[in-house]
Amino acid sequence: MYRHAQIEDGDNVLDVGTGSGSGTALLARRLTPEQVTSVDTDPYLIEAARGRLAHIGMARH
Repeated sequence: MYRHAQIEDGDNVLDVGTGSGSGTALLARRLTPEQVTSVDTDPYLIEAARGRLAHIGMARH
């Protein structure tokens, strides 16, 4: 999916539907965590993904 999005180095990305956070981590690895914003409506998924991303050093608030 991200391959077809034509994401380039200077882009900022809004990831709608955080889910487990794995897609957010891939985007943050491809770009930087500062260039990626991820949103979701489920409080449990948001907190779980935030914890996972923090564990690998990619969380920001």
